[in-house]
Amino acid sequence: MSTDETPAAKYILHGALNGHQGSVNCLRATEDGQILASGGTDGVKLWDLTTLAALARPNGAGIRGATSALVWIRREDEAGEILVYGTQIGFVVFWKQNPVAGKDRRLVAFEEASVFQMADPGEVTSLAYDAGTNRLAVCHRNTTVQVHSLDSQIRARAVFSVSYSNFLPKSIAFGETKSGAREIIAFGFHDGRILCLNGTNGDVTKVLQVGAMIGAVDYNGPALYRFDKDKEHRVKTFEVKNTKPFPRPRQVCFADDCSSIVSGSDHGVVYVFDRRTGHTVDILRVDSNDWVQTVTVRLQFQGQGED
Repeated sequence: MSTDETPAAKYILHGALNGHQGSVNCLRATEDGQILASGGTDGVKLWDLTTLAALARPNGAGIRGATSALVWIRREDEAGEILVYGTQIGFVVFWKQNPVAGKDRRLVAFEEASVFQMADPGEVTSLAYDAGTNRLAVCHRNTTVQVHSLDSQIRARAVFSVSYSNFLPKSIAFGETKSGAREIIAFGFHDGRILCLNGTNGDVTKVLQVGAMIGAVDYNGPALYRFDKDKEHRVKTFEVKNTKPFPRPRQVCFADDCSSIVSGSDHGVVYVFDRRTGHTVDILRVDSNDWVQTVTVRLQFQGQGED
């Protein structure tokens, strides 16, 4: 960000992380807010969010392609963090920590636990994990949605893999439990369709339509408006102007206990909206006129507020 304080003085600049070569496509912080994973052209980098120092990583992008999606996993039978990331050519990679008693967890290196490449590989567009069922959902650009269970060695075992005609899944999430399995919700990029899928076999149980392209999703909140899935109507729209001739998808996320919505832009600004009123709460200036496509929020358990 270019200044230390925002116009409404709700946020201040905590620091800048420098180290990627090329674009940064995705960001995700651990549940406790201590470690940030950033994925881009040169692979995944890990950061200590207290010291803002880079952490050791097992490897870079290599032949697996740019990183396109990230998700952190916490399991009761694992003491450390597990990071799952997807790549531009369909690889899904698992990094695992092995904590040492008495040692700061942030100083414990990650190691690669397993990896697989999706069938008919394409860019992995989204990952989601459900701790209750220990299942990982993955989708990629070649119209495919897959669900895997994870064994004790963090190896993926296929539950189902289904392709959907003329449907490019942009994001994926776990929904309600129905017939003994969590349903899968897949959000389409081009046509604004939302497919509700049977969690056992991937059959389509319901189709919703938001009436616009879906550039990013933070469930419950596809694109730059909130959509009430049960009532099947748009709840609110949050306007972010386009200043460049060729729009690109930009990420969104909830913040402040879901009372705020955060969005990037094509003109160097991160917008923070009030979820209920739609009013702009604050703006964070990152650059004078550059794309801000990737955003994330981390909780702060020591002190107050969020980053």
